[in-house]
Amino acid sequence: MKSSGEGESQAKVPQGSPEEAVRKRRRVHWIFPLGIGLAGLASATAFVLRGCWHRNMSWPARAEDEHGDFSYQVCNDCGIMRLFDERKFRGIGPYGYDLHALIAGERLLRLKRMQRAEQQRSRLGAMSRGEKSENPPGSASDAGRKADTNLG
Repeated sequence: MKSSGEGESQAKVPQGSPEEAVRKRRRVHWIFPLGIGLAGLASATAFVLRGCWHRNMSWPARAEDEHGDFSYQVCNDCGIMRLFDERKFRGIGPYGYDLHALIAGERLLRLKRMQRAEQQRSRLGAMSRGEKSENPPGSASDAGRKADTNLG
């Protein structure tokens, strides 16, 4: 049980007294550090959720392997790498921490592009010689041929 002297000293403080000023100062004094702490927490949360935006990239560097030369850039803030196209002078492909994996992915894309171009050249060559192009089963022209044979 509280003594009557304890409760009275906290309950009634005359207005304008030095005790009231001290009490108000104590009450307001903790708000400023709390605001700084919350602002720091909010900025840390934004950084974790957003991550690095890779705005501070290095100048292109060259990496050589048995399949050719590749240029890449490194983010000076987080250390992530990205391949770089020297002809267009811009970054290409995804970001990654393993340069060999990035080079392997780019080689695979180059190989697919070359195969696709070769297929298109062979189709154009066949069309210029007057040969019919093969239509895969299930295509629109294949469905039209099936309808014609069903009528006859």
